[in-house]
Amino acid sequence: MWSLCAQLCSRIKICKSINFIARSYTCQINDAEPVGNKDELIKSVGNSFVAASSLQKDLAGSCKGHVCTVSEICIPQSQTYTCVLLLEVFAEWRTRKGYLVSQNKGTGQSTPFDCHNVVVCKPGAGVDGIKEFNNMFHTNFELEPFWWVNLGQVYKVQKVVSTNRIDCCGK
Repeated sequence: MWSLCAQLCSRIKICKSINFIARSYTCQINDAEPVGNKDELIKSVGNSFVAASSLQKDLAGSCKGHVCTVSEICIPQSQTYTCVLLLEVFAEWRTRKGYLVSQNKGTGQSTPFDCHNVVVCKPGAGVDGIKEFNNMFHTNFELEPFWWVNLGQVYKVQKVVSTNRIDCCGK
């Protein structure tokens, strides 16, 4: 999975560094170089962070040395490649106003929390659009808790809203 993140990064000119989160097998593409040591993998608990400039060049495959612009992504095709506008790649980002792209999508979290019977306390509560004191996702107390949603396809995310617990314990 890490090499897939690196391949994607090498195909997008705007990608200057990547974070790989081992627990959720996800990658984050950054438009800036890391501060400090840029020559090697920087590891932390459950995460890896690397500058794109230090990636092995063979990860790009036929996209190695591509001439795609910053607003394009390189799509490898056998011995050659095609440059496709990011707007075409992310064409599905347009949604009607008020629609939650995440609604009814697969979710998960690092640990389950045993809530009382009168409280919905499952990962899916993070995408159901219900903001009530008895509907939430909640993890156990742990060092680096996380929650995730699988949107099922690529979107250009314009806004993420996270509401803290309403009843108590919002820290």
